Amino acid sequence: MVELTNVAFTNLRKVLCPAIGITGRDVVTYYLQVASRMLASLAGRALVVLRFPEGVDSLGFYGKDSLLGTPDGVKLHRTHTDLVGRELEYVMCDDLDMLLWLAR
Repeated sequence: MVELTNVAFTNLRKVLCPAIGITGRDVVTYYLQVASRMLASLAGRALVVLRFPEGVDSLGFYGKDSLLGTPDGVKLHRTHTDLVGRELEYVMCDDLDMLLWLAR
């Protein structure tokens, strides 16, 4: 995986779905397999990501703002929202590195 991307992976052994034993590595591998189709669908779109950092059995949350540690050079769509009274930075996913960074 490392030779395909500039993304630094951590916790690839972490079990994200205990019921069927899916790990972080499994998720990244799947994203690699479907990358061409996913990128065609995601290109040019601002993303809202449903995140489950502690696995699917824990509470998740919607991530609208760019995440802490978002790599330099990532395209962001900035828009002001009256609901929260500030500008939000939505991540854009236009290349394999960004897709894998989201999957990690």
